[in-house]
Amino acid sequence: MIILVSNKPERKLAIASHSNALIFKSLVSADQKLKCSVEMVPKKDCIKQSFEKLSNLDIFAFIGIIEIEGYLFLGTITGKREVAQPIPDTSINKILAVDFFCLNSDKWDGHDIDDNGYVVEDNNSKSPKKTNDELRHPCWALMKLLSNGTFYFSNEFDLTSTLQTRGFYNSTMNENIYDEQYMWNNFMILQLVGYRDKLDNDTKKVFDKEGFLTTIVRGFSKTGITYVGDFKVAMTIISRESFKRNGYRNSIRGINDEGETADFMETEFIMYSRSFSYAHAQVRGSVPVFWEQKEYSTSSPKIHITRALEATQSVFEKHMNSILNTYGYVRILNLLSQSPEEQELSGRFGQHLEQLPESCQVIDYDIKKEFEKGGEIATKSLIPMVLKYIQEDGYYSFSVTKHRTLSEQQGIFRTNCVDCLGRSNLAQQIISIVAFRTFLEDSRIIKCSDYIEDKEFYIMHNKLWEENGQEIARIHTRNPSDNNILQKKSKLSLSGRLSSVKNSVSRKYFNPFTEKDELIAIDDLLGRGEKQYVVEIFDNLSDNISNSLEKLSGEYMSYQHLTLFIGSYNASGKVIDDDLTTWLFPIGEKFKADIIVVGLQEVIEMSARSILNADDSKGSEWEETIRTYLGFYGDKYLLLRIEHMTSLTLLVFVRESKVNLVRNVEGTNKRTGFGGMAANKGAVATRLKIGESSFCFVNCHLAAGDGNVEDRKNDYTSIKDGIKFPGGKGLLDNDFIFWFGDMNYRVTLPNDEVRTSLFEKKEGYIEDLLNHDQLTQEICSGTVFGGFKEPPIKFRPTYKYDVGTDLYDTSEKARTPSWTDRILYKGDDIQVLSYSDVDLLYSDHKPIYAAYRFKVPVVDTVKRQMIKEKLLRKFTSEVNNNQKLDSGSVSRKSSNASNYTLIDGSISSKIEISELSRSGSFQRRPPPKETNSNSSSPVDFMLSKKPSMKRPPPPNTDI
Repeated sequence: MIILVSNKPERKLAIASHSNALIFKSLVSADQKLKCSVEMVPKKDCIKQSFEKLSNLDIFAFIGIIEIEGYLFLGTITGKREVAQPIPDTSINKILAVDFFCLNSDKWDGHDIDDNGYVVEDNNSKSPKKTNDELRHPCWALMKLLSNGTFYFSNEFDLTSTLQTRGFYNSTMNENIYDEQYMWNNFMILQLVGYRDKLDNDTKKVFDKEGFLTTIVRGFSKTGITYVGDFKVAMTIISRESFKRNGYRNSIRGINDEGETADFMETEFIMYSRSFSYAHAQVRGSVPVFWEQKEYSTSSPKIHITRALEATQSVFEKHMNSILNTYGYVRILNLLSQSPEEQELSGRFGQHLEQLPESCQVIDYDIKKEFEKGGEIATKSLIPMVLKYIQEDGYYSFSVTKHRTLSEQQGIFRTNCVDCLGRSNLAQQIISIVAFRTFLEDSRIIKCSDYIEDKEFYIMHNKLWEENGQEIARIHTRNPSDNNILQKKSKLSLSGRLSSVKNSVSRKYFNPFTEKDELIAIDDLLGRGEKQYVVEIFDNLSDNISNSLEKLSGEYMSYQHLTLFIGSYNASGKVIDDDLTTWLFPIGEKFKADIIVVGLQEVIEMSARSILNADDSKGSEWEETIRTYLGFYGDKYLLLRIEHMTSLTLLVFVRESKVNLVRNVEGTNKRTGFGGMAANKGAVATRLKIGESSFCFVNCHLAAGDGNVEDRKNDYTSIKDGIKFPGGKGLLDNDFIFWFGDMNYRVTLPNDEVRTSLFEKKEGYIEDLLNHDQLTQEICSGTVFGGFKEPPIKFRPTYKYDVGTDLYDTSEKARTPSWTDRILYKGDDIQVLSYSDVDLLYSDHKPIYAAYRFKVPVVDTVKRQMIKEKLLRKFTSEVNNNQKLDSGSVSRKSSNASNYTLIDGSISSKIEISELSRSGSFQRRPPPKETNSNSSSPVDFMLSKKPSMKRPPPPNTDI
């Protein structure tokens, strides 16, 4: 990339890539805030707009826009070193230098900047350069921060997401998968992400290919080359720290009210060979309790807990729930010791843990005490404690030769400590090698009996983790020396990692950051400055094209009428292998829906043992049964998605002839049992697009009990607010929403009165009973399900029956008959065709169903693109006509053709220093070179022709 400037007729900057350029212009909004316009044009069009090269520095990435002190700046990376290549055709770079170019002033054009950020004026004489103290660059603190070697970027993929999340071959930037909490330039780039989202798919692909959107992370990354047996492999470690509650300032500890903890970091270990790839992720973070540590003058700073237990529990659970929703199962590795300085914090943490469900496992392990007691051998006692969960949660593995995913990681270790440095890194190192060994054993690459501690890959693995710990310590303490002893050893044993662990609490507080610029830079980068605001993007061309396309939508858009069937059934732990056609096709061949959605509750028994040992087998059995009977009338239905969560299963099928209308199918779940920790209650959800309309299907099981209306309301709120799909959309971010399941709302009349009414069946008896239905009352009062509708109920209560009969509960509990099973919907122009129950007697509930008809807009993308290109040519022509120079020439000095040459295959201005020095080609000195760096990439073997492996993949395995 290069940076260009044009001052005719007004100042504009351009970031030019291979074939295209982004042109930025500063604007002032009605409230006097600065904003800017963005326009993507062919690179050659910059000539027509009189652009000149602003700097001779190479631009390796564009990282966003920021306003500081009344100026708008474009942030760029101008110095980098490749440090990792997790998989082929991807690289991770350490940032060595950044530059910020001003969009609304030329004050800093053409000037060098000294070590303190001041402009240096050169009068072209032999006298020393003079510093202009009045022109200190407003972004100098940001430049210094981002160039300190702790920030990383990649031009090939979004570095904020794991390999499993983005997929092995999906390496381009994708707004659907990036994790905002690790995107340290989020404040600077957020509006550009929105600009990108508004582009059509083809333009978006060009935008991504040109590399106009780059995320940066803070942490560590490195690749090492080694051998596993005869297999040549690349091992990579990537650590990404969350900025939400970054522990940079020494006063930041514990948790905040948003459930975010200090020093939270995700670390991913990746291995790649020509045959297979492997990845395993872990997280670490400060103790999720409100606490502080204020005395920094002693080796044992006192810990202060600042909020009561009862006032902390909900926030504690919010933090845990966030991890559960992101990673699945959570295994808490608690490293807090029983030493006096940590005992109070450890005790409080234990109190919060007592209220977690049994399914959220906790491992208490005082790793410092174990080492002091028995050295390296003692620390290995952690291995059997974590092995079980590693085997259960698995890892991500991918067959490179077969181009398919073999397994995915289903859970995460959350390492819990005071400062998240030495102890945490050692514990994660142990977990990492155990997980990696498990993969190698599962793949039959090594045997269970093999000794690996003298192997090259084992040594490389530990070396990478050692350097990871050293760099994390440098981020948090500016002192990486706690790992230096291990650095001197050719074989990095576990014992060395603990040589200074006993001081891991105190060392962080001996080195508080004191440089004012660095503290200001952190706040500026994250948008926390007192008067900072997000720079809004104004895109006139895209807005004009979008508005015109909308007016012409009748030329490329049509509508299709579709039908939908939704069924809900509390199965009471049973799998029915019997005729389900009376449920799935209640009027036979007369109604065969295009989309069929089935929600099941209690697919397993709701005992504590069943919940803790739940698997997906019964959900899969239901899938096969339903699939069988969907083909009863000869139609073929395709399963779009099956979503499981313990006792809940959601299946979405589409008629084969309509499958081309469906895309972007996503699934997620939300636990609400035990305050969001357990999956005995909650919801599973699927989101998809049919045509241009988005649909969300939610299958739920809410809190039980006649009087637990408030608990059901809380469950509803948790699901509504907590459902987040991988693409970033929430439950309410859809055109059509269907929410169904065992909602457990009851009839509030006395049991005898309800049963008498049901027995006598007087005219209007169902309507009379529904007047006392809790859900009806809650909806009418606006407490829950705002905006949702339910068709009139004409069927009898669906709960609770004696299994196998039509008799309401005759047990000792004799539950009041109620409509616990419901189907609600939200959206415009939905026609309800039917809403009823079915006489299946296998459960203490009866299944229900609803049928709908709706229409969706369908876009002819080819025709739309043709119209868009026509509009683009029209508007571009108008813009070019308006911007013609008075002379009618595109030349800067003359019309001599020799002033032009071909660059990147397109016509561009010849860049000559003599010609461009006046416009600021010397923005600053060249970026610094990092010492002791290898000239070649650490993974050149994957960039060049790969040598053949010495032996084929192991037998009897997919790998």
